[in-house]
Amino acid sequence: MLLWMARRWSRSGLGRMARSTVRVAALSVFVGTLVMALSLSVVRGFRQAIRHKAALFVGHLVVQKYGPDGGDAPVFWEFAKESHRLRQIPGVRAVNPVLARPAILKTREDLAGVLVKGVDDNFDGGGVFSIPQPGHLSISRTLAEKLGIDSGASVKMYFLSPDSLGGLQLRLPRTYEVAALYYTGMQEFDAYLVLAHKSDLEQIFCPERSGCLSAYEIFCQENKAEAVKLSLNTLFPPEFSILTTRDVLPNLFEWLDYLDVNIFIISLLLMVVGCLSLMAAFYTMVLERRSALGLLRAMGMPSHRLSGVFLLQFSGILAVSMILADGLAWGCVILQSSYALVPLDATNYYLDTVPVVWDWTGVLAVNGMSMVLSFVAMVLPALYLRRFSISQVLRLN
Repeated sequence: MLLWMARRWSRSGLGRMARSTVRVAALSVFVGTLVMALSLSVVRGFRQAIRHKAALFVGHLVVQKYGPDGGDAPVFWEFAKESHRLRQIPGVRAVNPVLARPAILKTREDLAGVLVKGVDDNFDGGGVFSIPQPGHLSISRTLAEKLGIDSGASVKMYFLSPDSLGGLQLRLPRTYEVAALYYTGMQEFDAYLVLAHKSDLEQIFCPERSGCLSAYEIFCQENKAEAVKLSLNTLFPPEFSILTTRDVLPNLFEWLDYLDVNIFIISLLLMVVGCLSLMAAFYTMVLERRSALGLLRAMGMPSHRLSGVFLLQFSGILAVSMILADGLAWGCVILQSSYALVPLDATNYYLDTVPVVWDWTGVLAVNGMSMVLSFVAMVLPALYLRRFSISQVLRLN
């Protein structure tokens, strides 16, 4: 009965004001759902892309010895047994033993402070970094442009090491050839990271024995970092620290958290606007149907059944608006993923195009929350029907 009445009233014509108000409410729900779905997709894409790029520099987990506050990580020697066991831990995709040390890179006309990361022949560069041969370097395009050099240029490297007084001293310069240029778009890291072969740094900092390193950079499978970290705690002695990407780069992940806060505020405002529009449309439609409502009340129909008719009618408006909005948002995500139609300034956002990842769970959760809030908002005008009487109908008419 209620469903039949809701369909009947939906098909029958409305007055000009009611029709306009209902259209505005439907449009508000449509636009709000569209914006929330696209916002969730963009934020999810940003998180995934930035985490992937951040992991290129430090891995998903970093194992290193505790060092002095503000100092470089101490050098330790690679344990063959531990290295083998690291690669056998479930969830571990790759293990990069590295030896990183600060240095000054000097050309004929300029110089720059850099961090030289020594890597071995099994280094996993994620498709971005190439493995330099001994005597060669891999630097970023950003640093090369700053120094005015290109691939094939010869440069001098002054490594820094602690002296007996607790300060830093320059070692004799070493000459290297720039063999490759890389680019990640993350300017803060591109400006100072230089890759070299680990054997070159071993000759400088631990010539008496090969296999020294300053950290293990561990790459994990999707969503396995925390489980791998628990396994690592039982493998290394207490003098070693195990850091996640977030621990190493806290500012970057705080920026991502601010994006989540912004999306929450925007979504809340859109939900409030949609609810107010639905309330206004509900009131207007009740006034439009006042003659029929008074007649039905006179015939004995209880007010809660009258409210149910309007709630069913508005449920259809909500469902259609949300389905259309989700479909359009999904199409936009597919187009952006396939053709990268919306560019970005990589200097400010680390990426040259807007990343998008469709998240069905998040979208359905937002739709469900919007639906619940909308029903709560429509309960208030529905209470008005309890006081609707024949005398009110006569006065209004």
